[in-house]
Amino acid sequence: MKFFPKSADGFLSAMMMAENALLRDFSLNCPASLFGAEPMESAKKAVKSCMTLSSFPCAQMLKTNTRYVHDFAKRTLTVTVNARYMSTGKEVNDLRCIAADIAESIKRGLPENTDFFQVIAAYQSWLKRFFVYKKTGATRDHAAVGLLQTRQGVCQAIAALSMVILPHLGILARYVCGEGYSGTDWGPHAWNAVWAPNGAWHQVDFTFGLHRKTTPNTFTLRDDLSFRELHRWDEVAQSPALFQNVQTLENRLQAKTVLLFANNPFKAEIGGVPMLFDEPVLQNGCVRLLPLLTLLGGGCELLEDMLHIVLGGKTHRIPCGTPISNGFVPINEVLAQSGFCTAEQRGGMVVVKLKP
Repeated sequence: MKFFPKSADGFLSAMMMAENALLRDFSLNCPASLFGAEPMESAKKAVKSCMTLSSFPCAQMLKTNTRYVHDFAKRTLTVTVNARYMSTGKEVNDLRCIAADIAESIKRGLPENTDFFQVIAAYQSWLKRFFVYKKTGATRDHAAVGLLQTRQGVCQAIAALSMVILPHLGILARYVCGEGYSGTDWGPHAWNAVWAPNGAWHQVDFTFGLHRKTTPNTFTLRDDLSFRELHRWDEVAQSPALFQNVQTLENRLQAKTVLLFANNPFKAEIGGVPMLFDEPVLQNGCVRLLPLLTLLGGGCELLEDMLHIVLGGKTHRIPCGTPISNGFVPINEVLAQSGFCTAEQRGGMVVVKLKP
């Protein structure tokens, strides 16, 4: 897949979209002027910063190979990325849809007017019922998808899964990595930061919570002191400001306008970033939602005659009377009544406005 960002903000958006979809191979073609006097070095720093964010894709990334080509004559810079993740884009799409159903099942067991702390406790209780900590050395132990498949895994998988489920419970969550104390020694560990009612990010460790009466956290000063006895992390590299910045960028991305073009079914534009897909996304008044939604960190699945869409911690179930062929859904029948966007056809272009 190819992206053609026209601005520094567009470059960042393109990187985030590629990671959201867990694209294995993609390229960004842009004016070299976006990166100042030293475009190669500046571009490398920008790519590195995008790949070390506290996001779900970064938490599930195995390795990347990146190539930079600066064409002086054309004044362009091309960044080609080959990435490997613990799971495929299709598996993560399904995970995002399943996460919404899991959150609904947890909500059904909660009384009305449940507060933040009760939700955290209910989620920890759900984890205790269904999962065990086990390390076999397999990649799936570290993957959120693997955790659901085998019901066992390590801290990285639990923290990654929490990032997908908690937003559907009304709690924003980020990924934190550092070291944890097992009782005998320190070792690599991962946990979460969550946005609490006091308007601040606080740390919670659902993995350590599997074997404790309460979930280790930093909600109070006393809890914070206890948490720090068992956890160490780079507080500069993984600061509350970073968590907030990443969340803001993701929210902005999910509120972008999507343009589709009848004269080129492989072409789309999201938030002003032109892109070319490897397969058509528009065909005879129908749109292929899966690749578009996964770029935005969402997902979709067909359940009998119902289309299930998830995006930004929200879920939508849309009746779909017309048969869906090869992943294409009718624009007028589905998108126009979806609730997560508005859609209209303007000549040879389809304009889809997403609702944050």
